[in-house]
Amino acid sequence: MNNKENMQAVALDLFSKRGYSGVSVRDICGELGLKESALYYHFKNKEELLNSLYAKVDQLVEDMRNAFDNAFQMTTQVSTPAMQMVARNFLRQYFCDAYVCKLISMLNIERMSDALADRMYLKLVYDMPLSQCLAVFSAMQKRKLSQSWICFLIFRR
Repeated sequence: MNNKENMQAVALDLFSKRGYSGVSVRDICGELGLKESALYYHFKNKEELLNSLYAKVDQLVEDMRNAFDNAFQMTTQVSTPAMQMVARNFLRQYFCDAYVCKLISMLNIERMSDALADRMYLKLVYDMPLSQCLAVFSAMQKRKLSQSWICFLIFRR
């Protein structure tokens, strides 16, 4: 990893333990043995660093969606158990991803005192996974694959 990626990784690790407001630029650079000016070479400020972390999780989600879409386009018939497995595995892969877990931990710390953190938390924990599952089942319905809505109802339990 380069310095920018190292800064992002260290910042995310510290943010996940102490929250965004509990970590300073000095803390991040101290962990890396760098001067604070090194961070400002890559990021305008700590907020821009945080925004880069949000952008990375958005890219991760987009990559997961694209991988599913590509695999789904090559499929002609999908059984209900297979679609249940796909939906569960997407959620498992998403929520077990170390990066996502750390970001959610940080947001959970900050969400009581920061409305933006609360909105981002709700997006990552509820809105995004639900919208992905709905997109999967909508795609199945459009292609009239086997029992898509039955699968959706079973999955919701």
